[in-house]
Order: sequence, then structure tokens, then C-alpha cells
Amino acid sequence: MINIEKTCRSFNAWKNCELIKYKLKDDLVYERYYNEFECSKEWNEYQIKNEMLIYYGEIFAWDPTNLEQLKMLVELIYNSFLTTKDTRYEYTKSVNEIFARFNMPLRLKSGKLTETSYKTSNPIDKIISYSMFERKINYAEEMIFYKDIQDKKMALDCIVDALQYIVSIQNGKTIHLKKQEIAKLINMDENSKDYSVILEELNQILKMSNEYYDIRHNEYLNKSKEKRESLNDPLYIEYLYNRIYGFLYLIRLKYVVPIMDSNFEISEEFELPF
Repeated sequence: MINIEKTCRSFNAWKNCELIKYKLKDDLVYERYYNEFECSKEWNEYQIKNEMLIYYGEIFAWDPTNLEQLKMLVELIYNSFLTTKDTRYEYTKSVNEIFARFNMPLRLKSGKLTETSYKTSNPIDKIISYSMFERKINYAEEMIFYKDIQDKKMALDCIVDALQYIVSIQNGKTIHLKKQEIAKLINMDENSKDYSVILEELNQILKMSNEYYDIRHNEYLNKSKEKRESLNDPLYIEYLYNRIYGFLYLIRLKYVVPIMDSNFEISEEFELPF
């Protein structure tokens, strides 16, 4: 059974009592002695927050049970705190054992956390817009693993928002031209099968999101006066989520920041919520 809070608590307990014994970057810990049955050192939480600010450029109200913050801390420790190959190897092994023990679909490799549910040898290595794009994906990755159907719906909603954002910032005055720019990320040849498949898939995903189901809209009827169906099957929600997630993962790997032309605008058809 996946249990995010237990995973977070387990890692933090291990960090405080085991990782503290590693050779770490200077001034990240300070000594505080307890009796022989307790840890002899403790993390300097102020310094950790400062390192997070330097590494990610954001001030965090630290929540030890927040999966997204845990993932960021795991990567930060590997890349900024550890000083030798041996300690990085031991750290990676221990972190992956914790994730495996709680059935979390995450794996640390070369300092990067990847979702084991998505099979690829290519990790995401770029940030497009953390506040408008990556943050939504990160939140969706966390929420999809909760059991409550409303949490799964929220994950689906966020992953759709992320996709629609990346489409909206493409060059082109109309939504059709913007979608064509997305297809060209995969293949510039408009006569190719790759281009046709991606464009058709994007059209289908956006139609499902805005017309078929109540993913992003609360209105009973869509613009064609057809009923939007409610999503009540958690397995089907996960299917839709993974279909869109896989599509978006490919786009992220291929993505190049566009140079905006004078006709650029966000189409009203997107009805963006941000």
C-alpha cells in the first residue's frame, strides 16, 4: 500500500540518525549530544532551508510530510551535501530501499529522481516554467497516488493544466497553429506519420479535457450543448492521467523554448485557470 506520509517520515528519521554519520559539506550539521541510545548530531535546519533557497530559488515553509519537498531534498542532499562517490553510492542505495519498502514508484539515479512507472532512459533535464508548469506536474505526480478519487481528479486536472499551458505559449495566433507547433517538436515534416499522430493525439486529449469529461469545467454542458460526463472510476482516471502524462513527458524531452512572434497571444479557447 502506498503511504506518502510514512515514506516522508521514514526518510527524515533515517536522515537524522543515519545520514548524519556521513561526511557532509561543512556547516550543514552541528553537534548536540544525547544519551548513548540516541543520535549524537542533529541537522542544522536553518542551513538546510538556506541551501534549498540557493538551489531552487524559493523560500520553503518546511513540511516533513510533503512528498514534493521530500523529492527536492533528496536531490539536494545528493548534489550539494555529499562529498565522495562512496557516500553518494550508499545514499542512493538507502534512499531507493526506503522508496521500495513503501512501494513508492520513485528511483534515485545519478542524483535525479525518476518515476519508475514511466519507462525511459531519458530524465527531464530542463525547466520551462516552474511556477506555471513543472509545479503543476509535480503536484499531479503526488496526488495521483492517493486513494481518494477527488485527489486523483485533482491530479488529472493539474496534468491537463500543464499541457494546456505549454500549448498556449507556442507561436501562432490560433489554437490550431499552436497545436501544430507542438507536433513540429516531434517532427518538422508536416507530411510525416509522427507529426500526424502527435497532432491527432493532442486534439483528442484536448477534446477529452474540455468537451467529453468534467476535468477542467464545472458546466453541465460543453460549448456544443452536449453533456460532460463525470469521472467516477479511479482506474479510468489513472488511465487518462497516464495517457496525458506520457504525451507530456515526450513533449518535455523534445521541448525548445520558442521565440515569440508579433502575433503571439493566448487563445481564449484554453480558458486558462491561472
